[in-house]
Amino acid sequence: MSGALLQAQSLVVSLGGRRVVDGVTLALRAGEWVALVGPNGAGKSTLLQLLAGLRAADAGQVQLQGRPLADWPARERAQQLAWLSQQGEAEGHIAVRDVVRLGRLPHQGLFGAPDAADEAAVDQAMAETECSTFARRRLSELSGGER
Repeated sequence: MSGALLQAQSLVVSLGGRRVVDGVTLALRAGEWVALVGPNGAGKSTLLQLLAGLRAADAGQVQLQGRPLADWPARERAQQLAWLSQQGEAEGHIAVRDVVRLGRLPHQGLFGAPDAADEAAVDQAMAETECSTFARRRLSELSGGER
């Protein structure tokens, strides 16, 4: 799995007495597009939570840049990895660009203000994920897939 930015090895999670992630091994590289496809209840969201460090595996390990995800301090991990759930709360009138800009908080600190480098990073992230056309739309206006 050399060259992988994010990788998982033999991940296992059981929920309600049922294995929903069963021995998953994968490697994600920079610039790669990956589709995670399966029926409802197949464990897709659980796997994504494991990869983001939001849920602990019953077995196996996730590594970010070759280092166990559990070893990353929260701020450093947040500078490299972010999560936006399909089903999360979408109240209020926050624009998509502002949501993407929130990903810059770990780089600027809680009381920092976005600068030109932050805006450039937001532009690049939106271009790479092909969501620039959503920039002014409200998060609550997006479908789960668009989110």
